[in-house]
Order: sequence, then C-alpha cells, then structure tokens
Amino acid sequence: MDVGNWIASTATVVSIAAGVVSWSQARSAKESADYAKRQTVAAEEQLRLAREQFAAEVADRHEANGPEFNLEPESVYYDEQRFAKMTLHQTTGPA
Repeated sequence: MDVGNWIASTATVVSIAAGVVSWSQARSAKESADYAKRQTVAAEEQLRLAREQFAAEVADRHEANGPEFNLEPESVYYDEQRFAKMTLHQTTGPA
C-alpha cells in the first residue's frame, strides 16, 4: 500500500469514529431532552398541586378567621308610616 491508501484508510477510520461519537452524543442529547420533558411535566403538576393547596389554605383561613356580624332589626316611623330598619354591625374578624 502506498501512502495515499494509508491516508485514505486513516481518514475513513477517523470519519467512522467521529460518526460513532456524534451518534452517541445525539442519543445522549435526546435522552437528556426526554428527561427534561418529564421534569417539566412533573414541575407543572407540582405547581398545580401547590396552587390548589395554597387556595385551600387561603379559603380555610378566611373561613376560620372570617368576620362575624350582628343584625339588629328595628322599626322606625317616618311621616306616620312604619318602616323596618336593619342595622348590621361587624363584631369580630378582619374588616
């Protein structure tokens, strides 16, 4: 074999090795992308559950610490006519 054949053979072997390495990196990148997709789906599910939990906690807090009211009915007269008067007072809880 002359030098040209050795160079061509070496170039072929290097090319094949580069192709194998490239295929391996592409496969690894695809696996990483698939894993990232699974992580994204899991993170979105976790975020949805956290939002539901937060909404439930807020609702429970508002229900537990909600304001309480007292209604005082009365009768009032105006121009000799009787009217109902209702007074609503907040007795406890946040305004």
